[in-house]
Amino acid sequence: MIAEHPPVDGPRPSSRKRFVLIAAIVTVIALAAGGFAAWQLFGKSGGAKSPEAAVGTVVSALQSHDVVALASAIDPGEVGGLTNLADSAKASLGRAGGNGADVLNAVNLNIRGVTYATTSLANGVSGVTITGGTYDLKVDLKKAYAALMKSVPSSMAEGMPSAPPQPTFERRGNIVDLFDRANLPSRDIIVVKHDGGWYVSLFATIANMGYQQAKKSDANVPAVDWSKYANPPQPIVGADANGVVQNFVTAANAHSLSQLLANLPQDEVRGLYPFGAFFDYEANKGGRSGDSVGVTSLQVTTAPRNGETAATFTGGTFSSTDSSGRTTTKVFKDKCMVSDNGPQCVPAEIASAAGFNGVVLMLKSVNGGYQLDPVATYVNAVAALSAHATALQKAAVSYLTSRFNASMSDSGTSGSTS
Repeated sequence: MIAEHPPVDGPRPSSRKRFVLIAAIVTVIALAAGGFAAWQLFGKSGGAKSPEAAVGTVVSALQSHDVVALASAIDPGEVGGLTNLADSAKASLGRAGGNGADVLNAVNLNIRGVTYATTSLANGVSGVTITGGTYDLKVDLKKAYAALMKSVPSSMAEGMPSAPPQPTFERRGNIVDLFDRANLPSRDIIVVKHDGGWYVSLFATIANMGYQQAKKSDANVPAVDWSKYANPPQPIVGADANGVVQNFVTAANAHSLSQLLANLPQDEVRGLYPFGAFFDYEANKGGRSGDSVGVTSLQVTTAPRNGETAATFTGGTFSSTDSSGRTTTKVFKDKCMVSDNGPQCVPAEIASAAGFNGVVLMLKSVNGGYQLDPVATYVNAVAALSAHATALQKAAVSYLTSRFNASMSDSGTSGSTS
C-alpha cells in the first residue's frame, strides 16, 4: 500500500496556490496534446526501464518541452484516446483561426531536483511518490490571452477585455509544499508495466487520489486490488448496437460501476480496474436504492466511420422506476423527447445547422462483438460541432432573436388595453 502523507499544519490552501497547481497541470496537458501527434509519427518508445525512470521522463520532458518524450511516458492505451481528443481540439482551433502553439509558448515551467520513493503495489504496478524538488512557473498572460482570443468568434469577442488584468504570472517554490498546500490527498504517481516497459497511468493516478481522499473519512472503504491491472475482467460485449445499450442498462440496474467498466474498451480504462470495489462501494453507500432503468424500441442505423462503427439512434423508449415502484417513461422520436409534461424538441433550424439526425455513439469491435468507445464518441461529437460551427452559431443567434422578439410581442399584446 502506498504510504499516506500526514496533513500539513498551517493555513488553509490559498486560491493562489491552487492556481499554481492548476497552471502546472494545464502545462502538462498542453505539452502532451502537442506531442501526441508526433508520438503517433515516431512510434512508442517501448517504455522506461523502471518506475522512477518513467516519472523522470515526464519531469525531464516538462523541463525541456519535449512533447514526444512526454507522450511516450504515458500508458499507451490512454495516449491513444488522448491523441484523438488532441486532434479534434487542434482541428477546432484551426477552423477558428487560433494558434495553440502560441498558448504553449506563453508558459515556462522549470522543475529541478526531483526525488522519489517507490512502492511495489502488484506485479507490473508501482507507486512513485514525489518526495522533493522545486518548481519555477512563469506565464506570459498577455501572450496567452492574445492567442486564445484568436479562437473566439468576433461576435462573441465584442465587450471582452483587450488584455488580461496583469501581464505575467510567476510562482516558485517546493513541489511537496505545493501538493500539500493545495490539499491534494496524495502526491503518488501510479506507474504500470506494458510489454517490458514502464509507463505513467493518468487514470490510475487520478483514481488513486479519490481513493486516498475517501479513506481519510471512511475506514470501511475497500482496499484497492492492484492485481486486477494485470488480470482484468472479461470484456462484456454486445452483438449489435442495441446489445451494447442493454449491457449498460444491466450494469446500471446492478448498481455496479466495476461492471460498467467491463463494458468499455480495456486499453482505455485498464488503469481503473483496481478501483472496482471502491467504485461500487461509493455508488452503493447506504444500500442499493432499488431504482431501475429500461430502454426499449430502439431505432438505430449503423455505418463504418474512422475504423469503428457509428451507431445513430433516432428513436426509443426510456423508463425509470424508483424504489416506491413509480415509473416514468420518456419517448425519443423525431428529435424530440416526449414525456407526460409534453415534448422537448431540438429547434428545427438548430438541428439542421448542426447536422443533427440523432444521438451518435461510436462502437469498437471487441471479441466478435461491440463496446461503446466513450473517447471516440466524444471526439465524433466535437468534430461534428466544429464542422458546423459557423452555421450553428448563425442558427442559434437567429433562433434566440426570434424567441426574444416573440416574447416581446406577446408581452406587448398582453399589456395592451382596448
